[in-house]
Amino acid sequence: MVNGRVVQKMENLIFLLLMEGGSVLFFYFGFLLWKKNRIDIIHDYHTKKVKDCDKKAYTTIMGKAMVVIASGLTIFFIIPRFIIWSGMEYLTCIV
Repeated sequence: MVNGRVVQKMENLIFLLLMEGGSVLFFYFGFLLWKKNRIDIIHDYHTKKVKDCDKKAYTTIMGKAMVVIASGLTIFFIIPRFIIWSGMEYLTCIV
């Protein structure tokens, strides 16, 4: 029979890997868009009406948005887990 705490820790570990894996991907693609101006990683449907003179601004905005999403994934994983691991479970209803 499996202990409930062991199952909870495994669920937390799997959730960590999924959330942080997604966060790393969003950060990486955001970096490529923002700093390297790699517009080719965005689907053609979203870029076909972007003028050549606007491509740098477009990739900068899209890249920054991707980095914000990556930061949000990281923050919203860490805050509730920190509260649970620190023994303040009563705060989880707030977060």
